[in-house]
Amino acid sequence: MADINKDQSNYVFGVVKNYDHALGLSVCFRQWSDSSHCHFLHGYALRVSLEFVSLELDSRNWVIPFGGLKEIKQYLVDNFDHKTFVAETDPELEMFKQLHEKQIIDLLVVPALSVELFAKMIFERVSEWLEAGRAQYGNAVLRKVSVSEHDANHGYYEDINWQQKL
Repeated sequence: MADINKDQSNYVFGVVKNYDHALGLSVCFRQWSDSSHCHFLHGYALRVSLEFVSLELDSRNWVIPFGGLKEIKQYLVDNFDHKTFVAETDPELEMFKQLHEKQIIDLLVVPALSVELFAKMIFERVSEWLEAGRAQYGNAVLRKVSVSEHDANHGYYEDINWQQKL
């Protein structure tokens, strides 16, 4: 049998793992400093996509085993399911904290927020997880995380130096 990883110097293998809107990563947030309707509280069932790349496939001919991502799915549920995100600069932060104390909302205070920053937050966590499991996940590199509000709008965070990590 031919070596499937041989002579691939100009190519990479890649996979995308999607956590679709139906997973129920229902977040609520607002862009308090925006002058449009986005300054009102509003929410989305987010869709998260993780893109992994590798120069070589593992012994099972995979970039990364999808079944090994259960911890990441749990992280997403724990941190994005029915959460209200508020920027630490929001002038109404104290009111949101009171709502949290009264168990009206499940509050997460972040330095700033947007789907792009949600993607960055997820990227950083998945990168830590991947590095901690390096022996199990071989040469796989997290290239990009995309977060969609709905089918028309999404933001992403991408490692522009991903090729150097292969």
